[in-house]
Amino acid sequence: MKHLTTTVSHIPACPGLYVIGHEEQTLGFACRRKIAYVGQSNNIRRRLGEHYPLTELNTKLRAYLRSNSERGKVWYTTDLEVKDLDEYERKLIRALKPTYNDKHNKKVGSSE
Repeated sequence: MKHLTTTVSHIPACPGLYVIGHEEQTLGFACRRKIAYVGQSNNIRRRLGEHYPLTELNTKLRAYLRSNSERGKVWYTTDLEVKDLDEYERKLIRALKPTYNDKHNKKVGSSE
């Protein structure tokens, strides 16, 4: 996984999987990661560019991005097969339980 702090211009315009969150620190050591959102795209550069605090469509994620602009981070990988992106995204959402994924927050069997 690669870490992103500010710009997406160096990210390749290819398929990828990403995680948005921040690290909690104790005495200067990163002790824990809080995961806000997990996503995937066929063009990860374009998709990450859509997650800016002023343009994010998910209102709760937008508020998170705004309030964590100093410590927010994005980790991503482009080393996956396109056909596996949906499966990996589902597994990460299940494992990490991100706060702002609509897919995670909907109840199983819900018609929403």
